Amino acid sequence: MQQLLMVLVILLLFNRCSIKSQVPNLDVQVDNITKMKSKDNKDCDLFSVSVNLMNNTDSVVRYWTMTCSWQENWVYNYNTIHFHYDDCDSNFPTLEELKPNQKKTFNGVIENWHSLNTLSIKYYKIGFVLINEKEVAHDSDFEKVLVDKIKNKKDIIWSKAFELN
Repeated sequence: MQQLLMVLVILLLFNRCSIKSQVPNLDVQVDNITKMKSKDNKDCDLFSVSVNLMNNTDSVVRYWTMTCSWQENWVYNYNTIHFHYDDCDSNFPTLEELKPNQKKTFNGVIENWHSLNTLSIKYYKIGFVLINEKEVAHDSDFEKVLVDKIKNKKDIIWSKAFELN
């Protein structure tokens, strides 16, 4: 019985090693965090941030995002924060690309809502939901694919932990 268990463990280990990740070697870095003055809402702190999505591979990575509301591809480890959205007139799914060793910088504003913060949260992470080129056949597929990936926590590239002071 012990030998059978050992064989099963070894098979599982070899099986896990052979499974390739769907997420290429991408990296997310949060930089230049600057607290902003909040005009109206005292229950919310605003932080200007730069978020870099970096392609650390030797091949081009093509991914789907929205033309204006690029924030839709981002998720958070706590529901107390999210990116601020600005209105735009023409917002639709678009295919973007990152060349090898290239980075794309997203400049945005993170809202940190105190009323949602029931814990003493000190560190946050944000994650980029990668929607590969071949996963969207038509523009209308984008939202369904995105929601499914978020729901199943699939193909999310997480930043390192950062503070909002």
